[in-house]
Amino acid sequence: MVEVSDNKVLIPANAPAREAVERALRNDGWQSVAYGDAHEAEDVLSAGAAAAVVLPELSEQPNRVEVIKVVRRLCPDAFVVGIGDGDGDASADAVLRSGATPQELAVAVAAGRSVREARSAERALREKLRAVEEQMRAQAERIREVEDQCLKLRVWAKNAEELAIRDELTDLYNRRQFMRAADNELDRARRDQSSFAVAMLDIDHFKTYNDAYGHVKGDEMLAQFARVLEKNTRRMDTVARYGGEEFILLLPETREAGKVNLDPISVVERLRQAIERDPILNGPNKVDAPITISAGVVRFPADGRTGTVLEMIQEVDSRLFRAKHAGRNRICASPE
Repeated sequence: MVEVSDNKVLIPANAPAREAVERALRNDGWQSVAYGDAHEAEDVLSAGAAAAVVLPELSEQPNRVEVIKVVRRLCPDAFVVGIGDGDGDASADAVLRSGATPQELAVAVAAGRSVREARSAERALREKLRAVEEQMRAQAERIREVEDQCLKLRVWAKNAEELAIRDELTDLYNRRQFMRAADNELDRARRDQSSFAVAMLDIDHFKTYNDAYGHVKGDEMLAQFARVLEKNTRRMDTVARYGGEEFILLLPETREAGKVNLDPISVVERLRQAIERDPILNGPNKVDAPITISAGVVRFPADGRTGTVLEMIQEVDSRLFRAKHAGRNRICASPE
């Protein structure tokens, strides 16, 4: 589209009283350019466009329609003035009655300047709105991309955190997470004068089982063993794989038998029995030696010699060893 001239007006070469019309337009600051037909109008508009175009008389209807087409194509912001009523004026912006004076035509052209400016402002506004909408769409897309990346990062971080605190084979907590939980529980017990216990379990004759059936079956047995532990402990308990076939439990809010809270020895005994009765570990069709556990239990603050988590683990490991030495498939909760 060519740039619009602010003061150029196209008028038909055969317009009635053309000289008077041109004089009236010059008095208002317009530069008039005459054209004979649509082709001449196209040449003029291609060279420099115009602010307004006066259409030919209605008697030249075909030429009049072609002129309108040329104007709308090359100079859509130009103000189109038609003279006389009738068909063909529907595309004109203003229609003056037949016999309008040159001064009336000049006034109509002047009014067209405001219309053209309004059109230009409207188009600029639409373009700005489109640019703003495009920016908003782009921004929304960037926000969605950032949100998607943040979600992926949160999922990745959660998975990484779970991997850092979980045992890969059994999906129980690992030793590091157990130590963290036990340290927190010891601090809480000292602060609130509450009690807790630590129990260490070892699968009896696991090496023999592993050697007889292979590592794959051994891993399957460890995974099922972990599910039995989870099923028979409380949600508040921490169940972890300590290493190999050794598992360790943190049992908050436990006291000796006869008190309000649970007796940790009774809790571990129920675990021992649950493992013996588990239909997968020790089903009715199982013909080899049953899967059993030996366990040690240490209580805080009942076992006063245990002042740190490490000391409690050392002591519970010692009791576990005594349980195995005494014949396995039993619990040791005494210091000697």
